Amino acid sequence: MKEDRTYIGLMDVLAANFDVMYGSGIRGHEMTLFEMHLPKPPARVLDVGCGTGRLLPWLSHMGYSVVGLEPSMEMDKMCKRRIKDDSLESVYSEKTEFLNSQLESESFDAVLMLGNLLGSIESRGITQNFLREAKRLLVPDGVFLVDASNIMYCGSILKCYQSMARHHMRFGDTVETVAVKGRDYRFFNHFFNVWDLSRRLSGMGFEVRGVYGADSIYKNGKLVCGARKYFMNPFFIAAFNSPY
Repeated sequence: MKEDRTYIGLMDVLAANFDVMYGSGIRGHEMTLFEMHLPKPPARVLDVGCGTGRLLPWLSHMGYSVVGLEPSMEMDKMCKRRIKDDSLESVYSEKTEFLNSQLESESFDAVLMLGNLLGSIESRGITQNFLREAKRLLVPDGVFLVDASNIMYCGSILKCYQSMARHHMRFGDTVETVAVKGRDYRFFNHFFNVWDLSRRLSGMGFEVRGVYGADSIYKNGKLVCGARKYFMNPFFIAAFNSPY
């Protein structure tokens, strides 16, 4: 069986059925998070790793000017089809790698990096480059919304990978081989914790203003206080591009 070690290759194969498996529209907790932290329309929003474009209709209908970036060719095709079929205004998608996009500095009021995008990056250095690029693209005091899988929540789950065939695990990471249509795809996932990701963001010059769990956002839209917030999975961080 042939092996494709790229995450993008896996996304190309899954694109046609992706919305069926993971949902085709904005989720309740995402809507609440956006209403809490996104600047008012017609602010410019960048959706990094926009996939099939499931967030774009809501953002467009709310009056935002949106750019979606997606490295998977098949995902990008689905996204462009959604934009056309839904007659979305002020929405543009481009098939490109985030770090190769050549977008202008300080050209967005908000950058979204959702869907565990950071967790799919194997190199710590590249993760730092993604955060650095997000900061470059944001206007001063621009909003950065990011989510991640939580190692504090998933620690017990990770242990099972050691005894499962075709799985490999080191602390904080899982590497899974997924067989699709006669080909093996390597699926990598890094698990963060709230402290680590918050520290990385602060080190880049972001000001972390909120840590949330999906359930708490959806139920009451309030910041989760106390130690419990560190165990939520996934967790969401709202950070602002500090002008200082």
